[in-house]
Amino acid sequence: MKDLLEQIAFVDGSIERILWQIDRDPLSPTHGCAHLAFWRDKTSDVADARRQEAMLPLALLYIRDYPGSRWHGDPRLKSAVVALLKFWVKSQYCDGSFDEWYAGERAYAAAAFTTFAVSMTLLEMHDNLPHDISEAGRKAIGRSADWLCRRNDLFKTNHQAVGAAALAWAGKLLDTTRYRQQAKKKLDSIVAVQTTEGWFPEVGAMDPGYTFLTVEYATAAMDALGDWSQLAPFIRAFDFACELLKPNLSVCSEAGICKNPYFSRIAAIRLAEHSSFASRTWDRLSEETPDFSSYANVLGDDLRLLRWAFQPLVAYDTWQACRTRKRIPSKPLPLEGIQKEVKIFPEAGFVRFNKVSASGIVIAANGGPVWLFGGNAHSSSFADIGYAFQSGDGFATNMCYDKTIGCRYDGDILSLLLPIVRVKKFFPPFWARVLLRFACSTTIGSRVARGFIDFIRGLKGTPVNQSSGNISGSECLGEIRRDVLLGGETITLRDDISLRHSLSLSSCLALSCTDEDGMQTKPLQESATSVADVARISVEKIYAHDGKVWNLSSSAVKV
Repeated sequence: MKDLLEQIAFVDGSIERILWQIDRDPLSPTHGCAHLAFWRDKTSDVADARRQEAMLPLALLYIRDYPGSRWHGDPRLKSAVVALLKFWVKSQYCDGSFDEWYAGERAYAAAAFTTFAVSMTLLEMHDNLPHDISEAGRKAIGRSADWLCRRNDLFKTNHQAVGAAALAWAGKLLDTTRYRQQAKKKLDSIVAVQTTEGWFPEVGAMDPGYTFLTVEYATAAMDALGDWSQLAPFIRAFDFACELLKPNLSVCSEAGICKNPYFSRIAAIRLAEHSSFASRTWDRLSEETPDFSSYANVLGDDLRLLRWAFQPLVAYDTWQACRTRKRIPSKPLPLEGIQKEVKIFPEAGFVRFNKVSASGIVIAANGGPVWLFGGNAHSSSFADIGYAFQSGDGFATNMCYDKTIGCRYDGDILSLLLPIVRVKKFFPPFWARVLLRFACSTTIGSRVARGFIDFIRGLKGTPVNQSSGNISGSECLGEIRRDVLLGGETITLRDDISLRHSLSLSSCLALSCTDEDGMQTKPLQESATSVADVARISVEKIYAHDGKVWNLSSSAVKV
């Protein structure tokens, strides 16, 4: 597969960078720590246990001879794996848990993700590790697996799927029936919360990237268990997530609460026998060579490189195991289709439409942006996001995740009512950080604090960490009535903007976006006939596709 070979080459070329982030001083008390900000720079007061997952790609590259790799059998990798494993064991609390973001966190994700990675590492390295190190790792796996057996995390369903995979692989490593049984129970619990549209909740809402990730880890659990009887709901989830897979195979992440742009190659390969969409992506990934942007979200920075460098390697191994199997006939992805269709997903908060030569998505739940595609991988995508209004020392905008926003479809017109809210991000104050540290000094306090954090996440409509999304509960400064006209060959947007206080038209900006250039702003004043302060504005924009790109064929602004 061209796609996987390019990613393997990227990971192979990044190994020196990974090794550089590990404390390799055998005399150091933090020997084997992979969190540079903790052991060297001292800018973090906790060692993120998840960065120890770097041992898995190092182990795979050491044991297996991947195409073009120069690391097979390199003793530096073996030495690093041993160091990483020792520090992971040392980092474990006596109850089997680990920290990820803050001291005393005892995070479900840290236990689940690392237990999965370490179990696979021990299985791969087998007799290549010193006996005492291997035994220490196996005992630590038993403690973390026991901890996971007693807990669930369905607030972020992908965590529950990783917990299932961790227990399944721990069961395989330790040959423990109880862990296998608990893995199946976790899979059942995931299926129980699946929505009628097919997705799994994340922070109480939908996220396509995490739906892909949930499917990936659920199938990883089934692979370790050798039991695929629970597969059907996850095929449905994969096919749902493909509704938001752009023609260039990137994810329309703006449709999700966490804005996760992840597309799972591993899940696509595993499901190609069962899903025509998975089979289609197999064909595409075999023939096409992507650019860095298609995998930057998992390999583009040091945090993600340490956590996810194993994925291209596991994807390649999975492809090798599956390539001789009979695949189901492929069919075009939903956004590749050319048959005229409008499909509404009210629970997820978006609409997918297809025209004769183009397709698009209207995302009600994230403030009504309209993404437009040309229907093939080589045509540019374009998004009309909406507007921003400069007010005081900040901005207000319609671009905000709010799953309560709905839309109405009537006679080729989609209508949405979008609040204009002040841009506000979540940054915990110093006192909150101190209080959190105090609360997490005990096990019970840690669990109570975690429950409170999840409550705030749901209340604010944001995952808080690893997201820069606007908070939906911010001050409302007005609203936009957006009509999307889908009839004919063009796409027409009619926006009626009502502000609670008059603003200068020069402070009103139109927002647009492309995959290549990111967010762009344009003053509405450029196409208006008046420069007076306004409280009501009507804007009409007509977009036409010329076979390659979307062009704004005409626009008008009335005040």
